[in-house]
Amino acid sequence: MADLDTNSFTPQSDPDVFREYELGSKLEGKLKRTFHVYKSDKQVGYYLEKVFDESGSLISMVKRTQDGRSETRFDENGDVAKIFESYTLPDGNILTKEKKYLAEDRTKETVLVISPRGHLVRSVLREAKGLINLFQSQTEFIKDGIPSYSVNHWFEPDKGVMVHREQIQWLQDGVRGLTEHFRFSPQGQLHRYHKILFHPTTQRYLEEAHLYDPDKQILLKKEVKTYSSQDSMAQLEITTYDANGQLLESNRLFTQI
Repeated sequence: MADLDTNSFTPQSDPDVFREYELGSKLEGKLKRTFHVYKSDKQVGYYLEKVFDESGSLISMVKRTQDGRSETRFDENGDVAKIFESYTLPDGNILTKEKKYLAEDRTKETVLVISPRGHLVRSVLREAKGLINLFQSQTEFIKDGIPSYSVNHWFEPDKGVMVHREQIQWLQDGVRGLTEHFRFSPQGQLHRYHKILFHPTTQRYLEEAHLYDPDKQILLKKEVKTYSSQDSMAQLEITTYDANGQLLESNRLFTQI
């Protein structure tokens, strides 16, 4: 029996394999727009548009799928300048994301989740340099786009260690009900805490501050201030502790309003 020549067989196209096909092109002044589709014999994956300048350099690319679209823009050097995405989530909300590539290897990214009625559900902001985060913010919204809770983080730019955390609980009218600040040492240890609590019924504020030993994480000093509705301080309480966390002194001052 003669040996089979395997090189003489032409493999048949796999109907499940996706390939890109060019559909055509169109001139728009000095720009050229080309149209593509990425599909298999059974299914279309996405449609793609590419825009080139007069020198043939790619300046933008738009991809459309069943659930949304994305657009990538390039600078004069061919590097990515901005990416925008918008698509529908399984719960029916719409997510939009825009990421800008800035000078000095910095990036800024904004993410919005919007309900079918057009109200904000969540917002996220991120700023980074290379792989190191510089700032991150997230706000959750309740019915009708009213903010409910926010968390903001600031990072040390060299090592990416978090140095400041802010937490905000919002009231129905958009006023801050509770604001908390946590400040950390370069080693990531808490050394200051600050809180402002607003009581809407009495229109009074309570402000509280803690100072910690950054190495032992022991509370060294606590200040509690109460303000009247006219923003005048009504009460001040200062408590100090020794290096072992034992009470040293506590003083309270009342002011007549």
